[in-house]
Amino acid sequence: MALPGGSLQGAAFTTVRGNVFIPELWTGEIKKFRDTSFIMAGTCKKLPFVGKKGDLIHIPGISRLSVNDKIPETPVQLQARTETEFTMIIDKYKEVSVMIEDILTLQSGYDLMSPYTTEIGYALARDLDNFVLAQRGVINSLVNGVQSQSIYNSSSGLVGGTPLSLSKAALLAAKQILDEADVPMRRMIAVSPGQYNDLLTITEFTSEDFVSKGAVSTGKVGNLFGMSVYVSSNITQNSATGYVNGTGAPAQPTPGFTGSPYLATQLPAEVGTLVSLDALYTTATIYQEDWCILAIQKNPNVESSRENLFQSNVMVSTQVYGAKVYRPDHAILINTAP
Repeated sequence: MALPGGSLQGAAFTTVRGNVFIPELWTGEIKKFRDTSFIMAGTCKKLPFVGKKGDLIHIPGISRLSVNDKIPETPVQLQARTETEFTMIIDKYKEVSVMIEDILTLQSGYDLMSPYTTEIGYALARDLDNFVLAQRGVINSLVNGVQSQSIYNSSSGLVGGTPLSLSKAALLAAKQILDEADVPMRRMIAVSPGQYNDLLTITEFTSEDFVSKGAVSTGKVGNLFGMSVYVSSNITQNSATGYVNGTGAPAQPTPGFTGSPYLATQLPAEVGTLVSLDALYTTATIYQEDWCILAIQKNPNVESSRENLFQSNVMVSTQVYGAKVYRPDHAILINTAP
C-alpha cells in the first residue's frame, strides 16, 4: 500500500499493531455500588439483646385502668385485668462470605481484603434495613382488617381515591391520625426520591427551616411539621428497576411489596393475614419509632480463615436478628403514584 505522500510503500506500526508494547494503567480507584442511606433500622425501637440466650422475646403489657367515683362510706372499686404480652422470635440468620485465592492476591495490584470487608458490612446493613422496611406490609394489611391506618393518597388526602403525588393534604391527614391516637411527637417521615421531589414543589417544605445538611450520610433531608424527613432509594417501587439482591440477580419489588424477597414474617395479634403492598404505588411512611421493634442478637463482624487445601483466604460475616411490628397505630402509610 502507498502511505500518504506517495513516496513510501508498505505499512506502519500503529497502536493496534503495536498494542503488546503499550502498558495498561490501573488507578487506585475501585468502582463499587453506591451506598444507599439506610434509615429504617436506625429509626425504629431497638431492644438490647446482643449476646443474650434464647430465641423468643417476651414483653408484658399493662392494661389501661379506669377512674371511678369514690362514693362516701363505700369501699373503693378494685380493678383487675387479664394482662397480655408481646412476643417476638429471633428468626433471621444471615451470612455474607467470599474466598480470595492466593494467585489473585499475588498478581493483583490491590489490597482486596479491605474493600471486600467494607462491602460485606454494607451488604448485611442493607439486609437489616430492608427487612425492617418490609414490615410496612403489616401496616398495609390493616386496611382490610380491624384497625385501618393507611392513607391512599388522593387529591383530598383521605383513604380511597386514585393515588397522585405526595401532597400536603395527605401528610396533614396522616399527622392528624397519629395525633388523635396520642402517638408521641418524636416522629419521622420516610419518602422515596420521587416523593421528596413532590415535597420540594410545596413552598412550606423548601423554607430554611426544612433544609438539613445531613442528607449525604444519614438520609435526613430536613424537618416538616415537627417530624424528621428521610429519603431513601430503597423505598422506590418500580417493577423494572426495583431492589436487586446482589449483582446479577433479577430486579425485585422493593421490601414489603408482593414478590419481594423481603416480607414480614411475624404479625401482631390484631392482624389476620399479611397483605403485601401494591406494586402500583410508591409508599411513604409517617411513623414513631415504637411502630416496629428490632432485636439484634449478633452484630456482624468479619472473620477470616486460611484454607490451605484451597490456597485461599476466606472472609465470613453473619448477623442474627428479628423484627416485628410493635404498635401498628404508630405508623401511617401514604401511597402515591410510582
